[in-house]
Amino acid sequence: MGGGRATHETVDHFPAYCKASNRIVLINRKQPGPSQPPCEGPVVPYSDPSLIRRNGQPLPAGEEPAHLIFGDKVDYFCPATGRFDLHFHRAGLWD
Repeated sequence: MGGGRATHETVDHFPAYCKASNRIVLINRKQPGPSQPPCEGPVVPYSDPSLIRRNGQPLPAGEEPAHLIFGDKVDYFCPATGRFDLHFHRAGLWD
């Protein structure tokens, strides 16, 4: 997921769900364009409330989910299982 020699001013890779292929892809939140790997349909970033559950329930209306991506108290939709049992964890640098 690294940016290699890319600059943080133009590259902000973030996980997203590709509905067409039912898999996780990366999007660049600073320069919208094709995801990696390419998705043949709409992509939904994992900061979207529709992909997040807390204690099995949707997030309350108006709650900002963007800061929760590494939260240990939320569950994300997993394309492999079709359930909300995916968790993101920090593992070193996020470039």
